[in-house]
Amino acid sequence: MGGGNGLDQIDGKVTKRVVGLDLNPHYLTEARKRYGGAYNLILHCVDLAEERVETEPVDLVHAALVFEHAGIDRCLENAVSLVDASGTLCAVLQLPGKTEHEIGVSDFSSMHTLKGNFALVDPMRLRKKLGDVGFRMVHDCVRLVPAGKRLWMGVFERS
Repeated sequence: MGGGNGLDQIDGKVTKRVVGLDLNPHYLTEARKRYGGAYNLILHCVDLAEERVETEPVDLVHAALVFEHAGIDRCLENAVSLVDASGTLCAVLQLPGKTEHEIGVSDFSSMHTLKGNFALVDPMRLRKKLGDVGFRMVHDCVRLVPAGKRLWMGVFERS
């Protein structure tokens, strides 16, 4: 969740419930401070790589740069279980690059601890795993972000 970054972009007239998941309780506390009164914000502190998420499914699961840290085993099971019957899963993956670092350069020492738990995920592998559990890709694109990294986004619906 990163403290709720991007939640201010949600249209409260359309979105009736927002579920946020993060391993870092401090991020969840910050999100609660910033947006606790908005939407119907439900926050869970959970290790997506190890624990099963117990919450009502949603229309849209946005899994941005999470699989590189939590893997595509239990974490992907969690993401799939959170998508309701007519819902959508949007996954964002970092693509390999020639010059940029996998983990962004940062003055914050806590960011350097992420390096040991980071592995790029091949978009085709993710697409196959999602196909195996009944999802089909309806859109994908690649974007270059200001830090020089390339990101892939795939949008999936249940077949």
